[in-house]
Amino acid sequence: MTGLGYVFFFAPNYHPAFQHIAPVRKELAAQGRRTIFNSLGPLLNPGRPAYALAGVFSGAWVPKLADALGSVGMQAGLVAHGIIDVDHGIDELTTATVNRVRGFGRLSGIDGHWRAEDFGLRHAPFSELVGGDLAANLALVDALLDGRGPAGLADTIVLNAAVGLWICGRTAGVKEGLAPARELLLGGAVRKKIAATREFYRT
Repeated sequence: MTGLGYVFFFAPNYHPAFQHIAPVRKELAAQGRRTIFNSLGPLLNPGRPAYALAGVFSGAWVPKLADALGSVGMQAGLVAHGIIDVDHGIDELTTATVNRVRGFGRLSGIDGHWRAEDFGLRHAPFSELVGGDLAANLALVDALLDGRGPAGLADTIVLNAAVGLWICGRTAGVKEGLAPARELLLGGAVRKKIAATREFYRT
């Protein structure tokens, strides 16, 4: 996105083979079968980013994806999987889950489990992270930016942003990134970025 400070790569445009894969992915997903395709995205990114925070659907895949991302030459990054319970997980780093994490590149020494409390944040019920349809989610974004959103969701956003700042070397640690990340969320910077993105698509 020229002038916006971020970019989105639509995979089928940059990797034509994905156009043929998409129908198969949809059919397998309808059958409830997981595939490797979501994990291929970070490895095939044509932008060749130096840093990454990637989620994966299974705790067993955390070290595998971390090793793979490290092998393609990224400077630093983290792979995470949120454990909801024994039978359920999420490909996100959250304040509502125990998070299986492993670093790569400069952060290759990171390998373990993170909890919200490790960073001075409240452990949230998973219900605070659940969204809804488009209208509900847009209202939720507005509530978050006004400081009225679910605390667990706000903390999860702040935690992810703080981890991103740390990965990129902008802060000395995750805890040090929490305050600036929260200021970005609540101080107007995120709202301005959303407004700029809407304006970009109107012109």
